[in-house]
Amino acid sequence: MEGAAKRVVNWRNSVFFFASPLAAAAGVFFYARAYGIGAGDVVAFTVMMAVSAVGIIPGYHRYFAHRTYECSRGLQIFYLLAATSGFHQSALVWASEHRDHHRFVDTARDPYNIRQGFLWAHIGWVLHGTTRQNFDNAPDLLSDPMVRAQHRWWLPLGIATGFGVPTLIGLAFGSAMGGLIFGGLLRLVVFQHCTFLVNSAAHTSGKQPYTAKESARDSWWLSFVTFGEGRHNYHHAFPGDYRIGHAWWDFDPAKWWIASMGALGLARRLHRTPKAQIERARRRTLPALSDRSVAARHAARRDDDLPELQVARAKSAGALQ
Repeated sequence: MEGAAKRVVNWRNSVFFFASPLAAAAGVFFYARAYGIGAGDVVAFTVMMAVSAVGIIPGYHRYFAHRTYECSRGLQIFYLLAATSGFHQSALVWASEHRDHHRFVDTARDPYNIRQGFLWAHIGWVLHGTTRQNFDNAPDLLSDPMVRAQHRWWLPLGIATGFGVPTLIGLAFGSAMGGLIFGGLLRLVVFQHCTFLVNSAAHTSGKQPYTAKESARDSWWLSFVTFGEGRHNYHHAFPGDYRIGHAWWDFDPAKWWIASMGALGLARRLHRTPKAQIERARRRTLPALSDRSVAARHAARRDDDLPELQVARAKSAGALQ
């Protein structure tokens, strides 16, 4: 495996990702044994899962990383606060890494390169990686004072939103401890591994109806555990589209959230890939469907210049094609 001998352990990340599931399991076991599981515990878990998902998926992913739509400053601030509850680093780090993932997918420069194995793409890159310091591919984010402030303070904000808020929810139902355990610890572990599946399962399981040039795949079932991110092959073919489940029947709560924000006047210029372009991609991909192997690319495609896309605010969803 390329680079395996040079890998060093990121002890801070490793301790966190090994200790948090143990703490969640122990907390749930002893709490449920002593008090049972009440309505407040379920509410805290559900509400915090939704808050984390909205912050990361419509926020970090479809807004900050890909600029698939524009939104009000208030909604941007909400995303920056809500996303910290998922402990996915800052918007600046997340978006910069994700832009490199798209630009250099399936190569050594892909931060979560599936070519290095399912576990590497799922969590290994976090346990062995270092926090990104170079943001040359995110000049639009670096110029935003709110993004820079969140980058500086994301950890204390994450503690406040990820553990303080569910504790208050639990307190409202008579059990602050239950809110902390279910809405804080358990929710955090479940949420992180659900979102990590986009890096691992979405590059190994499913079909490739829109592009066979890379490993991304469409998995209908994955949409139900990733807030609508399961149509990953479509997303890699059309990363400028605010919808990842583009068909009306596709389960994609993030697109419904974004569309709702548009209806409320909080979002605008929701970029959609034209149907004719989608069909052209499908027809172009059909001859390659019999060969499920995907050759790794060693350089970005000429039309996959993501930093340029971000600065230009993606005037059309088909800008990458």
